[in-house]
Amino acid sequence: MVLLSLLLFLTPAHAADVVTQAQSTRNQIVDSESESRDVLGELYVIQKRVKDINKARSRLNTMMLSSDGDAQALARSVAMLEQELAAQRLQLARRLGLLYRWNSPNLLPFMFSSATAVEFERNLRYVRLLSEKDFKYLRNYQNTLKTAHQQRSKLHAKIGILLSLRKQMSVEESKMTEVFQRKTSLLTRLKQKKELNLKTLKALRETHPELEGMLKTGFFEKRGHLSHPVNGHLESTYGTIFDKKYAYRLVKKGWHYRIKFQPVHTVFDGEVAFAGKLPGYGQTVVIDHGDHYYTVYGGLNTLNVDVNDQIKEAQVIGQADHRLYFEIRHFSEAIDPAPWIQDSNSKEIASLGGHQ
Repeated sequence: MVLLSLLLFLTPAHAADVVTQAQSTRNQIVDSESESRDVLGELYVIQKRVKDINKARSRLNTMMLSSDGDAQALARSVAMLEQELAAQRLQLARRLGLLYRWNSPNLLPFMFSSATAVEFERNLRYVRLLSEKDFKYLRNYQNTLKTAHQQRSKLHAKIGILLSLRKQMSVEESKMTEVFQRKTSLLTRLKQKKELNLKTLKALRETHPELEGMLKTGFFEKRGHLSHPVNGHLESTYGTIFDKKYAYRLVKKGWHYRIKFQPVHTVFDGEVAFAGKLPGYGQTVVIDHGDHYYTVYGGLNTLNVDVNDQIKEAQVIGQADHRLYFEIRHFSEAIDPAPWIQDSNSKEIASLGGHQ
């Protein structure tokens, strides 16, 4: 209200200042939109990176659990084996003590109690078999311990690498989260700044009607007030469609109108950037509305305009017989027309915006 009161008392001498202020405000809106678009692009990249990090961390956690489980199972196995080998060591010590202490009274009687050379050879063979068996026990014991040690070392090394990777990803994820929050905060400030500038520009236009002839209305000022390009039934709208039966996803970047032999009207002033046939769109007109905003009209039967023609709002640019495809683009990206078109919630479009 304060702003409006001040503007009411501006003299004609200040008209140039008002135009300059309005133009500056308009430029700030355009700059805010461009910067917001860049920030949104960065946020998309950050979100994708965080998503990839979460997936990688989930895989690492699974590997960690698996490796940890393997390590625990191996540790239990080695512990049981060591208990068993401890008992074997005690048994082997006793047996080896008996076998290799040649002055033992137990071994000598056994060896020389034989009455014949054949019996002596047999007893000697028994002793050798026992020694060979004990040697195999010792060798198996050594090999088992060696293998267990190698496996445990490998698992510990693997777990160490996984822990290091998980730590690195946590650090990176924290950084990404911090950047994301900072960018989101910036995007909020840009949006608030844009809304404030729009209010200021609207107040200037209401207070100084003469600005209409000196300062071009921006496409962004018409948000929520654009007319439909045709009268008819809005058959499909902007968004993603998932077909459960055939399991495919289809992204619709614009609106489809079902009509019957109607002229197609532009939704706002601009310049024809393209007029001709496009694969998948048929006869198409693309209008540049300035400030990086475009509208696309596809599926026309006839065209009434050529490239570089200056177009006024509601001007007929061609005719469509059965269907019209309509799209709004900001820079190179399609945006949802719903917030821009008046009465966009209505499926049946009847003589909206003064189209006859």
